[in-house]
Amino acid sequence: MLLLHTAACAAEALNYGADSLAHALVEAGYAVFLAAQRGDHEAVGPDGAVPRLRDVVSQDLPAMVARLRADTGARRVHVAGFGLGALLAMDVGARCPDDIASVTALAPPLRFPSWRSEARRLHLAARLLPPTWSLPLRAVGQVGAPLVGQSGAGDGSRLRGAMAYAGADVPAAMVAEMARWLGLGRVELEPGRELEAACASARAPLHVVHGCDDVLCGEASVAAAQGAWGGHVRRSTVDGYGHVDLVFAKQAPADVFGPCLDWLEGLRSECWGAIEDVA
Repeated sequence: MLLLHTAACAAEALNYGADSLAHALVEAGYAVFLAAQRGDHEAVGPDGAVPRLRDVVSQDLPAMVARLRADTGARRVHVAGFGLGALLAMDVGARCPDDIASVTALAPPLRFPSWRSEARRLHLAARLLPPTWSLPLRAVGQVGAPLVGQSGAGDGSRLRGAMAYAGADVPAAMVAEMARWLGLGRVELEPGRELEAACASARAPLHVVHGCDDVLCGEASVAAAQGAWGGHVRRSTVDGYGHVDLVFAKQAPADVFGPCLDWLEGLRSECWGAIEDVA
């Protein structure tokens, strides 16, 4: 299982404590790998290189999947992501359809129909920033974490801890990319390749999970994911949950992770194929 984190977070956000998504998967018997892609503070790359989402989806994620298959001997890899990570998971599912066993997308913000004017202004502002610069959200999170209170169904103390522990800077070049497709009202993780249209190439089953109070991933995004995906789609809505609640709420292990594991249980063998093929 490859886990993909969202923007302004590091991989540790999905492995934060014994009640995290990564821990739940490990307890269920999965071999879990946390992605560290270009732009993350854990990632190692050439000095001065500009991290861009287009390179993450076209180079990093396919390379991660190939490496996991080589190291584990698995024919296919399960992928799960949250927020931006859910979009990345859907992209690799469509880009590498023969290598992906399943995709779990927690709150994939696939459409932003009402944010276009604000996003256009953000895009113009982001273009003024040096491409090698990063928004210092890691430091802001560590300083501002005590100010964070309740988050819908979430636990304020847990979210504050996660911000301080797993917050991450966002490269300005990636901010400009995201602002661009926010302004378009559609996602283009790679210029000229609309994610929604690309999803028709996917064949692995998709599980879309979202909170009914999520203003970032609304009904339009969920409906678009359902309609665009080339494989079977299951949809789960969690009452009373906002965006970050899906991974940080106190009851997320029962309300979110449990249903995800139940769905994955029937697909576990998809990593290996039929027994006679494993020899």
